[in-house]
Amino acid sequence: MSIKVIMETAKAVALAGDAALCAEPMSGQVTQVADGFKNTAIFGSHEFIIDEPIGFGGTNTAANPAEIMMGAIAASIAVTLRGHAALMDIPVGAVIIKIGGALDIRGFFDVEDHVRSGFPQIDIDVRVETSASADALNVLLKRVLRSCPVLDNVQNPTEISVKLSAATA
Repeated sequence: MSIKVIMETAKAVALAGDAALCAEPMSGQVTQVADGFKNTAIFGSHEFIIDEPIGFGGTNTAANPAEIMMGAIAASIAVTLRGHAALMDIPVGAVIIKIGGALDIRGFFDVEDHVRSGFPQIDIDVRVETSASADALNVLLKRVLRSCPVLDNVQNPTEISVKLSAATA
């Protein structure tokens, strides 16, 4: 089945407006070993590692949490772009996204109140192999910026509930 057909089918479900049919629940578990910062994440049947560089106490066997987040933003933009391009009949070859930002450890260690612990800015450069006009790409970009779920989560407040409890070893 083509991406366009998949997108048209999903859009028809969304247009029907049944919240129960539109919900896409996701959950997973991340486990960190007792020594170091290496984490194993499991979401459905997918397992991946998240780590820290050696200089920050990790084993440097995988990307760190901030890099994983940036990768998730970029991948979500790429998926959203390709899906909406298919709906708009815009041909798309490769999608290459460069993303970057700088964390300030003063925020992580809470040494200065005015310094965020997260990225104060993330820069994203999207390159698309396409024959589409600049006008069509501008419309596509507006749709992507409005529709990308991971981008939405980092740009807008999201209610998050965190509970801490002790587990016996």
